[in-house]
Amino acid sequence: AGPTPPGPVEAVPLTAESAPALQGRLAADLVAAYPPGIPVVCPGDRLTADQVGHLLAVHRAGGTVTSAAGRRRGIPHLYCAQEPR
Repeated sequence: AGPTPPGPVEAVPLTAESAPALQGRLAADLVAAYPPGIPVVCPGDRLTADQVGHLLAVHRAGGTVTSAAGRRRGIPHLYCAQEPR
């Protein structure tokens, strides 16, 4: 894992629709999935398809995805760095 990204961040929802856009984003938060309760993403990680897919699968199966971004309307959100596009 790399250092926490400097600058502005945005909360991005973890949904099937947003999954492709999350891949490659720079994580700005520690994200864990329960079960088993082990961090899957660390600040500074570039989100991979495997990480996003795992988090989405845990959420769909009724597990919990935790991050500082929290949940909005029952949907987990992940903080990602705002990067020039």
